[in-house]
Amino acid sequence: MKEFIIEDTEQIFDVLAELSKLEVNPDRPISIKIDEFKSKRSIAQNNLFWSWMRMISKETGNTMNALHDYFCEEFLGKDLETVHGKEQEVIRGTSKLNTAEMTDFLFQIESFAASELGIRLPHPEEDLRWQTA
Repeated sequence: MKEFIIEDTEQIFDVLAELSKLEVNPDRPISIKIDEFKSKRSIAQNNLFWSWMRMISKETGNTMNALHDYFCEEFLGKDLETVHGKEQEVIRGTSKLNTAEMTDFLFQIESFAASELGIRLPHPEEDLRWQTA
């Protein structure tokens, strides 16, 4: 699978050149999706997530990995994948989230920690790089 990020009109010609090389087979159709580019989650967002997991872990006694899986399943859900011919539920992770989706995820965790666990997670007010620009 190829992904193109087009930042100027000239790059459209590069994409068209790549498309012209494709061999179309009616038995194996291709899909082309054009969408607005959104940055993947930021390093600051990921660092904040894991610092929150560490804090919640200290308060609850759960491992950071167990908390990661819990929050991902709770707020991001699961996908079905076929593994060796068998349907398997797979918890969605954070690695494919864009910055806006990761911001929403962090807000959900922060809200849950406050309302369900009585834990106030630190908010990096002076460093809002973890939020959407």
